[in-house]
Amino acid sequence: MSRDRGFGLLEAIVALAILGVTATALYDMVAGAAIRRAAAAARLQTLLTAKGLLTQAGLDAARAPGRWPVAAPDGAAWTLTVSPSPESRRLLVYAVQPAGAGAPVLTALRLVEAGP
Repeated sequence: MSRDRGFGLLEAIVALAILGVTATALYDMVAGAAIRRAAAAARLQTLLTAKGLLTQAGLDAARAPGRWPVAAPDGAAWTLTVSPSPESRRLLVYAVQPAGAGAPVLTALRLVEAGP
């Protein structure tokens, strides 16, 4: 008799195992990409908020060096720090940082008018 009647039970089990491993790897890859995309979107939102806060602080009247709490448009708490630049007395360093340890800091320089 000929044994060319198709797959045997062992071959079918091996094929399903290979398919399962491949599907699991593909799922992990897609889930990882979704997590990375969400993290990148959160970082972008944080950067855009910080940039907006720095722009708003630069448009406000010149601030004396110090530290102030600032509320973002979404209600999140941020800290604005203004300090003199070590390179020049005519430069102020504006830095904004969201509340929380290890949060990123975005800085900008602002040229101030020279005193009399």
